[in-house]
Amino acid sequence: MVIDGLYKPNEQVEQHIKEEITVIKAALTKEYATPYGALYAPADKKSLDVINGFIAQVRDKRPTLLMLVGIGGSNMGALAVIQALFGSMMHEYKPCKLYCADTIDEEYTGSLIALFEEELKKEGRVVLCIVTKSGTTTETIINAGIFLDLLKKYRPVDYDESLVFITDANSPLHRLVLGRATISSTSVKTLMLEIPQQVGGRFSVFTAVGLFPLGLMGIDIASFCTGATAALDRCLADSFEHNEAALSASAIFAHYQQGYVIHDLFPFSPNLTMLAQWYKQLIGESLGKKNTRDGRSIEAGITPTVSLGTVDLHSVVQLYLAGPRNRITSF
Repeated sequence: MVIDGLYKPNEQVEQHIKEEITVIKAALTKEYATPYGALYAPADKKSLDVINGFIAQVRDKRPTLLMLVGIGGSNMGALAVIQALFGSMMHEYKPCKLYCADTIDEEYTGSLIALFEEELKKEGRVVLCIVTKSGTTTETIINAGIFLDLLKKYRPVDYDESLVFITDANSPLHRLVLGRATISSTSVKTLMLEIPQQVGGRFSVFTAVGLFPLGLMGIDIASFCTGATAALDRCLADSFEHNEAALSASAIFAHYQQGYVIHDLFPFSPNLTMLAQWYKQLIGESLGKKNTRDGRSIEAGITPTVSLGTVDLHSVVQLYLAGPRNRITSF
């Protein structure tokens, strides 16, 4: 329903969302000890202080290149923010260039290896940041091994000083780093940041997963978290007139019930490409479900797609306008 130009959900959906808002507000008082722990992360001042102190130590070494090794939730949120702020040429941002090893494609990874080796040869100060929540992500472990071997080749004595690990406490990677630190007498505090276990990878941008690379690239992560807290307040507003998240969710759901099973995000800036790709992960992994929570088979979900203006106005919009009525678009 649309009233005075504003979409208004039906009463049943509005009541359901209000009940969920009440649940989330109560969960926030329990910090990380709930399934909604990711929403507490921006308000976690203690973790922010630890991360900022860690960033300061690394920044004191004046790094010239950050190689972020991670995939999916381990890099997409951070890359989305960095690209949105620095633009599509973010890889050449000075003074610290950023590259991300998130595939095992031989040609692409080979080009990253060449860049990394070139930086080492000219005595550049590299940071190798390995991010995996589980500590077992296949692509991340493979790439981590490749870049770690290269780092050891050029920095055989002090390669530990270029390493940063971000993972769950007690993950296999976490235990490995603890063991290495004990053997080499390197302090774990100089090597590792932990991810709160209750925070899923795709929601981890306000933990060390996102905040460390963002801070190292010069972004004010305290202001970033303050902005997120303010946005969360709006998303938990009881008044739907001022709650864009509730209006968006209810509108998408209403269309889904009518057979609109595709949601297309249509940004009009190349600088938002990674944000759109991150959105695909959030929608796909969060809503694609085989079973309900009580075990009933449901095989439900909304298919996320991404279009980019104005390029796709000249390539696929005819399909969107003239083709099957199964798509809702957010511009």
